[in-house]
Amino acid sequence: MTESKRLGRGIETLIPQTPTYQAPAKTENTTASQKVAIESLRINPRQPRRHFDESALIELSDSILQKGILQPLLVRRVGHHFEIIAGERRYRAAKRAGLSQVPVHVVTMNDQEQLEAALIENIIREDLSAMETAKAFKQLQKEFSLSQEDIASRTGKDRSTVANILRLLQLPTSIQKLVDEKKITMGHARALLSFQNEKHQEILANLIVQKNLSVRQVENWKFDQTKKATTTTATLSPNLRNSIEDIQRKLGAKVEVKSKNENKGEVRIPYFHKEELHKILSQLLK
Repeated sequence: MTESKRLGRGIETLIPQTPTYQAPAKTENTTASQKVAIESLRINPRQPRRHFDESALIELSDSILQKGILQPLLVRRVGHHFEIIAGERRYRAAKRAGLSQVPVHVVTMNDQEQLEAALIENIIREDLSAMETAKAFKQLQKEFSLSQEDIASRTGKDRSTVANILRLLQLPTSIQKLVDEKKITMGHARALLSFQNEKHQEILANLIVQKNLSVRQVENWKFDQTKKATTTTATLSPNLRNSIEDIQRKLGAKVEVKSKNENKGEVRIPYFHKEELHKILSQLLK
């Protein structure tokens, strides 16, 4: 089964899958392209995409001034207005360019089809961040009771991919923000999900950003820490373990505790370059 056949509900006929515009097939649910006043358009409240790069909008606005809008927006009529289903970036750029009218295709869609169309368009163009995709998938599950298999069928993705994307929502909000900002990759996020302790996840996420760790390094760090925990921190009280985790978070570095006996031991803070050492010392002296 090809991807285009898996999108379902005829949505693939409405959204071109190549950068060059091709008019959608006219059906009983689709009108021919027409121009409408830009002030009559309303942003889709179910738009899964939350972030629009400002520099990219400026470039698109300049292109629209020179060539116009090559691909009409996909909209549906809601009362006296038109709600954007696909093409919010073009709408924002057109407003920036000062256009009074924009070309649109008016379609008839219910709320579920609208969300699916917006989601699929962004997936085709790879415009969504991993977290935006995860939240959109969750919305499809919650509002329309779609299973992972249903979502996979409608978006042309494997079910395992859908499952992995949804698992990102299990991460702490602070780490979700790092994924959204593309400071850590989905591969890093999946490695972090193997930790059951949120504090461990946050400590390691900070290390990923600060030290530019690879996914393999993250996996190795996790393995090393698990191994050390059985020999160095297993005998520590919960309060001491929590204190060590707080220190690691503050320093953005590993803290190793080795107990020689009940009263003696060592606290070590490894570093990998002088800049990191200076940063650790600076944090300790605060």
